[in-house]
Amino acid sequence: MIPSVFTAPSGRTHQSGRKQKPAGLFFLFQRCFGSAGLALAGLVFTVSARAQPALESLQVPADGGAVTFTNHFDRGEVFLLKAAGAVTLGAKVLDAEYESDGASATGTDVVAGTDVGIDTGLKVPRAPKGVVPGRLKWFGGYRADHVYYVLATGTGEPLTLRLVTGGAPAGTGAITVTLFRLSPAPAALPPPLETLPVSVLAETVPSSMTAGNGVVYLLQASGTGRVGGGGLGRGDADYMDFKADGSGAEDVGDHNVDYGLGVNEADTGKSPRQNWWGPFRLDHTYYMLYAGTGGPIHFHYYDSGYGDNSPTDRLTVKVFPVP
Repeated sequence: MIPSVFTAPSGRTHQSGRKQKPAGLFFLFQRCFGSAGLALAGLVFTVSARAQPALESLQVPADGGAVTFTNHFDRGEVFLLKAAGAVTLGAKVLDAEYESDGASATGTDVVAGTDVGIDTGLKVPRAPKGVVPGRLKWFGGYRADHVYYVLATGTGEPLTLRLVTGGAPAGTGAITVTLFRLSPAPAALPPPLETLPVSVLAETVPSSMTAGNGVVYLLQASGTGRVGGGGLGRGDADYMDFKADGSGAEDVGDHNVDYGLGVNEADTGKSPRQNWWGPFRLDHTYYMLYAGTGGPIHFHYYDSGYGDNSPTDRLTVKVFPVP
């Protein structure tokens, strides 16, 4: 059966259903959750993806030739790109972000001084700790399945891709890159694995679900809360003190605190946060890619002081499987 959705006393929602045989569980999770590793009763299930409408797919060739999406990359809108597959370059294999020998559990990101992989032509809008500003990187470490994701903000021009090989010999094959639109809302996403309210006070809120170790999820954070300014200032998942037209939005503010919603980090003394929700958005709906650690996902609102924050306002966080 298709599971019902119920609301827990905390305001969270998640999927539930009767206990079934393994085949029934597989069908149930395939129908409801798409592709994700879900921890249930100590077991991790990996299920086939439920189709999500894609704008377009391209084949990025091994020869480094440029290919361009025909869909307009609308300025300021959020898109999700999925790269799947790898090409063969002599004795090496190259995917969207790493070169490897095809058999090892690790890959190399920089080859002979060249940042190899699929170049989208976009730059990192804000470099996380440990990452040198440069081309927009595909999310996460090396993956043996050669499937990667990246979130990108539209520039108003079609998006052109090419594979950077670092001078490797001519290769064979192609990598498939698929484009999904996430904004404007509502995005064409499957049902969330969990929805939870997160306060703007100094407290850490864990998810009920266990995020499978190494499994990639898409997080969405939306809404605003009263966070200061004499009780008038508002804050969203990453910015504070913005006016109705978006002007005045502060990312890092008083005492060098990186305002916004921390994901698996809660030390407001460390700035900037490791995980960033992206450029300011007037609709206050943001996305983040997240790799599970085998435990709950923890959310903590960063502010320089909480005395004038609302005790009742909440941001809404949803956890989605990636397509």
